[in-house]
Amino acid sequence: MLSASPVGADGNWPAEAVRDALDLFRSNRMIEGFIIGTFDRRGVTTRMPGDGGNLERDEATKYRAWAKTITYEHPHTAKALDHLAEDYERDAQRHDEDAERLDWEY
Repeated sequence: MLSASPVGADGNWPAEAVRDALDLFRSNRMIEGFIIGTFDRRGVTTRMPGDGGNLERDEATKYRAWAKTITYEHPHTAKALDHLAEDYERDAQRHDEDAERLDWEY
């Protein structure tokens, strides 16, 4: 539910109320649910076989920028956003390796 948050009035995601809740309760389960829900809300992506992980790098960049902006007022939410960015960076690496492997097969 928290992962369905709109962008906040300040242009950062998630909205201020969600940030406040995550930082107030500091619940590992709540933060894990937020991370999983956010990751799952992205849905399925498609790409050409040799495209690699550019889509995931774009997502990682977006989450890192939001984390950097809110880190002082909402450190726990920022940490969750950094965790999402790290997950996307790992996925990007995996897609890059898949694309490279496919390139060697032809």
